[in-house]
Amino acid sequence: MIWGVQSQGWYFTEIAVVFLAVSYLLFLVSGLSEHRFMESFVSGAADLLGVALTVGLARAVSIVMDGSHTSDTIMYFFSKQITSMNKLAFVWILFLIYIVLGFFIQSSSGLAVLSMPIMAPLANIVGVDRASVIDAYNWGQGYIGLIAPVGLILMSLAMVNIGFDRWFKFIWKQLVIQFVICLIFLGIGLLVY
Repeated sequence: MIWGVQSQGWYFTEIAVVFLAVSYLLFLVSGLSEHRFMESFVSGAADLLGVALTVGLARAVSIVMDGSHTSDTIMYFFSKQITSMNKLAFVWILFLIYIVLGFFIQSSSGLAVLSMPIMAPLANIVGVDRASVIDAYNWGQGYIGLIAPVGLILMSLAMVNIGFDRWFKFIWKQLVIQFVICLIFLGIGLLVY
């Protein structure tokens, strides 16, 4: 898949075929019955349905925003606000924005589809490499995933029979440390990129 994406220009269709082929290969070597394999395959596909719908909806919103020039309006407004902004301040604010957006949009791919068409060009205005934008996105999304009660954390805590309040009392100091570490590494990223 890496070879195909890098040198052959593969995109979603080709990558999907690779995943489908690997699942059939795993079926052959696993020794599962055809019925059990199909049950597992359908169950796995059902788990991804919510993600697929979120990505599709985010893409639809992105298309409408582009077609109605709403993206251009947003870009113009924010470009005026950040024209003289310090690169470090921009990346830190972007990190905070992704924490907030990640609370409301739990799908990482949906958030990327919705936000990157706006955030990446804004980074160009400030002179920040797009790798720093991706760092802010990844770390913001990951950070909020540890504390957002609307995400997987509640299900994970329920599996081990620990209440969210008890877990938060245990983790809050580590979250503060992690927040500071993220800010430091975002700053280092500006020097590297």
